[in-house]
Amino acid sequence: MLLAGAAALALTASVGSPAVADTSSDNATAGSWWYRAMAVAEVHAQGITGAGVTVAVIDGAINPDLPYFAGTDLRVQAPAMCWTTHDPTSMVPTAISTDLAVSGHGSNVVAQIIGNGQGFDGGPSVAGIAPDATVLFYGTYWGNDMCIPGGTSDEHATTFNDPMGEAVVAAVDAGADIISISLSQGAAGDALLDALKWAMHENVVVLMAVGNDLSSANGAVMNGVVGVNATDENLVSVGYNGYYTAVSGPGATIAIQGDETTGDWSPISTATGTSLSTPITAGALALVKSAYPEATGNQLIQTLLRNTGVGDHDMVWSGKELGYGLVGLRNMLAHDPTQYPDVNPNLLETVRGPYAVSFEIFPDQVAAATRPTWMFWPDGQLDTPVSPAPSASVEPSASASGGPATDPGEAGQGGPGAATGVPVWVLGALAALLAATAVAVAVVRSRSSRTRAPAAAPPPPPPPPHGGDAGLTRPTILGGTER
Repeated sequence: MLLAGAAALALTASVGSPAVADTSSDNATAGSWWYRAMAVAEVHAQGITGAGVTVAVIDGAINPDLPYFAGTDLRVQAPAMCWTTHDPTSMVPTAISTDLAVSGHGSNVVAQIIGNGQGFDGGPSVAGIAPDATVLFYGTYWGNDMCIPGGTSDEHATTFNDPMGEAVVAAVDAGADIISISLSQGAAGDALLDALKWAMHENVVVLMAVGNDLSSANGAVMNGVVGVNATDENLVSVGYNGYYTAVSGPGATIAIQGDETTGDWSPISTATGTSLSTPITAGALALVKSAYPEATGNQLIQTLLRNTGVGDHDMVWSGKELGYGLVGLRNMLAHDPTQYPDVNPNLLETVRGPYAVSFEIFPDQVAAATRPTWMFWPDGQLDTPVSPAPSASVEPSASASGGPATDPGEAGQGGPGAATGVPVWVLGALAALLAATAVAVAVVRSRSSRTRAPAAAPPPPPPPPHGGDAGLTRPTILGGTER
């Protein structure tokens, strides 16, 4: 996995090199603690596997021939969102590579969503949280290098992150319900802003990994985007900048395929970072969407923020480490999201913070957004579902949702919740939330809806500011003077 990006484009997956323990089996067990803690196997046993839900992943390159993608519904955009020069005819044909240094990050990000749990030579590997979801993959960089932006004008041809903006719009066009982005960039141009406004207008959930530190200014600081932080199994934040954290998902000591120190795909390693917590959170929302197909994107965000941890509680921003709390999969599934307002609760009227000027999106802009017209690339549609090459060493499975070769729910006896059957990671969320001051959140209404015409909303109450202050002091609990 790539754990260090170029200066202009930083991958948000994290600190240090992946850990390679004595055996891949040990790493597969240790790295699937979150799967057991969130009771994913039990959710799948109820028939909730992500079927019928489309998640778009915007990343670098991918290796679709890895064993953990066998039998999954993975579709790779062809051509990729990459030019080698400003001439659009120089586009990279597809974002597929067998080079671990090029495609390790993107492959392992996608595997957290739809991985089938099968590794090389019949061994275990990454088991995804929503194995029957459809994943649309869009490549926007090659190795550590950002793709050269394309466009129909000089302005957009020099905008830094046009490929990402184009990928967002392409994902909306393709019918994505959720967009997951585990990338960070040092600047944002109008192209990405316009694309995100359009996605929100169309009621598509956009999740982005928060930066590794406050200097990592990325899309997660944009109003309306769900910023995802990372937490370990003991409820400890991995320490990333969280001033724009909406929720925190499992992102420490997570199983990944491959060892970047050798370039060998075969071993199972573990890694830490928001690059991994973000797709896990996206997959959790895919499960909720599959259980409640009538829920809109805005209602999925509502349930994500309202039903963190366990039990009923107010929607409270508890601090920069956890945001509104830990992703509560079973708590979300216990509450029908269609009961909530069809508005994005993370899209506020007033935003303050160190990036408020450069990274701004407002509700009225989202309501009036139209599909960006600057997009340009040769006619190309999503490829047919890709599958491993015949030479890939993998035992065939009946279905993608059949679970990993070694079920994380059974492996690792004595792991979180082994004695009581109650996941420590999930239960701890309630204590964390109760420790915060219980201040209700003012929900800001917007008019975006993908499934029905938006109705006029009554004037909202004054919302709290969004973002830390210019002095970067620790924010107060939401409902106070800053966030």
